[in-house]
Amino acid sequence: MRKKRFESMTISQEEPFTVALGFKAQTIPALFSERCHRDPHKVAFRLKDLGIYREITWKEYLQHVENLCLGLIEMGLERGDRVAVMGDPCPEWMYTDIATQCAGGISYGIYPTSSVSEVKYLIENGGAVFIMTEDQEYVDKIISIANELPNLRKIIVADMRAMFFYNDQRIISFKAVEELGKKPQ
Repeated sequence: MRKKRFESMTISQEEPFTVALGFKAQTIPALFSERCHRDPHKVAFRLKDLGIYREITWKEYLQHVENLCLGLIEMGLERGDRVAVMGDPCPEWMYTDIATQCAGGISYGIYPTSSVSEVKYLIENGGAVFIMTEDQEYVDKIISIANELPNLRKIIVADMRAMFFYNDQRIISFKAVEELGKKPQ
């Protein structure tokens, strides 16, 4: 059975595999949307918060992505713009990745262990106009080089707990971007 299923998913030269098994959509954003609408109340993923697992449904996942996508557009993200993401795996990373694609942008990751010079190179040469960081540790790497990155407009921070000493207009919380997306047009 396993072998048969695998074979049904392989690409043939005669008929390219353009659709995920069981889905009609042909783009990642459309596949995501279709999946969210198929089973909105089922669990998409679980995250551990203070030692307790919390379930995120497909409906909640879609809501975060939709709000973030519209917030990024409200901040000026245009088709083809790039958004870098740096930090350890977290829900905000996943939301940012798919929200950027839904807005027509391109997302890419930066290793959290990258040095400041590597971060500068990756933001500069990747063409990021926004970067989403997990927390203050990663903001520190960026803030020291931010003035050398003229295309970088905003630093979006998921965890703002240690950010109270920072006074830089480029820094905005992840939640604030989501709130921008919630505003009626």
